[in-house]
Amino acid sequence: MTTFDDKYYDKDYFVTPQGKKCVLEDGTIKEWSYANPTGDWHGTMPIVRSWKNVFRPKKMLDVGAGRGVFLGYAQEIGIDAQGFDFSEFATSDEGRFDKCSKDSLIWHDVTKKWPYEDDSFDFIVCLDLMEHIYEENIDFVINELFRVASKNIFLQISTSESTNFILKKDEDIPDEHKEMALTGHVLIQNQQWWKDRLMREGWEFSQEKVDRFYDRVVPPIACDSAWAVNLIAVLEK
Repeated sequence: MTTFDDKYYDKDYFVTPQGKKCVLEDGTIKEWSYANPTGDWHGTMPIVRSWKNVFRPKKMLDVGAGRGVFLGYAQEIGIDAQGFDFSEFATSDEGRFDKCSKDSLIWHDVTKKWPYEDDSFDFIVCLDLMEHIYEENIDFVINELFRVASKNIFLQISTSESTNFILKKDEDIPDEHKEMALTGHVLIQNQQWWKDRLMREGWEFSQEKVDRFYDRVVPPIACDSAWAVNLIAVLEK
């Protein structure tokens, strides 16, 4: 049985080439890791520049910030950016991205009340996080997201229009989902499911801002699979 706690997101998850392992139904061993010693990614700065151009953020929060790569680049171009993550490794001196200031990235469990006041951030990003949250906790996480946001929320969520599943805590992972769960995904649904779940009074989806974001990303990132096929959503107040 695999427990997707803070210890799961360790150095093997982020750095070690062989990374995490599982045995598939046919007996083969599947390996997965970001396998990225520095944490850097070529698409980060174009994305951050586009955020600054479209949203003009004064104060940004990265929820599930990983090693703080987006924080580091946001800070580099003058955005007041903070973030937190569930991984002890990612938020440690060893794991933290070298451009990310130490005091801007903290450890915190997203399923516990976030250490920020209401309406603290005019721009919140949440990238590749929601699919890692158990369904029983997802409404709490979404409510906290809206509680601390004052203006714009930018989300990227891994979705599927064909293979949907919900893994519960402490249950054995079905063979057909072991490969997907290896990355820590416990909640995969289609885009409309997420849009329905994300709706809150006083907030609206803005496709216009999504389009402006993509128009201003130079060089284009559409060739990177996650940004091409996942749900990219902007909610504004």
